[in-house]
Amino acid sequence: MFLGESKKIIGNIVRFTYIRNPNSVFGLHIGGPLISTILTGVAFIFVIYLFTTGKHRLFLTGISFIIGGALGNLADRFFYMEVVDFVDIGIKEYRWPTFNVADSFVTIGIILVIIYYWVTEVRYANSTSNSV
Repeated sequence: MFLGESKKIIGNIVRFTYIRNPNSVFGLHIGGPLISTILTGVAFIFVIYLFTTGKHRLFLTGISFIIGGALGNLADRFFYMEVVDFVDIGIKEYRWPTFNVADSFVTIGIILVIIYYWVTEVRYANSTSNSV
């Protein structure tokens, strides 16, 4: 595929569109490629720290997904100073920003970590309300 080319996968709802993203997530401009690479690296180190302190399987699974996705994007940024995005979802002119598989892993990981914290908070709230 050439840069900007689109191929329909599921009608016009799901397409593969080849773009290169020198910016941060979803093409947000946060200081250019070098700053994006540095911020991704710092976030990656923080997530590694969370992984080393976690104990619950759901939390560790979520963090593992985040680490895997971050590594994929970080490798692209390190070697090419940009990330290849290609998953293009939407209806007609209403489209989500184009993303890649690594972004999906980060997103799923964040959702799993949120679910873990939500379940933990519900358990904690129930245990404290029952003990009073």
